[in-house]
Amino acid sequence: MAMSACSATWEEDGISDTQAKAPVQAQAIAAAPSAPKTSDQIQLFTGSTAGQAFTVIQDIKVAVNKTTAFNADPTVAQVEEQLKTSAAKLGGDAVVNVVISGVKVRVLSWGGRTGTGTVVKY
Repeated sequence: MAMSACSATWEEDGISDTQAKAPVQAQAIAAAPSAPKTSDQIQLFTGSTAGQAFTVIQDIKVAVNKTTAFNADPTVAQVEEQLKTSAAKLGGDAVVNVVISGVKVRVLSWGGRTGTGTVVKY
């Protein structure tokens, strides 16, 4: 008997008028939002592609400086970590077009490296 009750809501060619008039929001299943990535999950790419389609969030620029002449020069790894941290704060998945400078004496630093790139979301 349960079978006949269910079949009453269906027609031979598809959905009945009652079901077709239901609001779209009630029929759709919302996609679960993806959890934000941590800085260690962010990928860096020197080129303009990330291996999959993406949406641009924004361009970023970071700097890592040494505060005295006696400190060690900033490393590429330190700049990469700053790029990843900034991208994670913006809700990104990766940074494309990454460029990291050499060590240069700067106005308020005995030496520093900069890193630039574009934060993207898959």
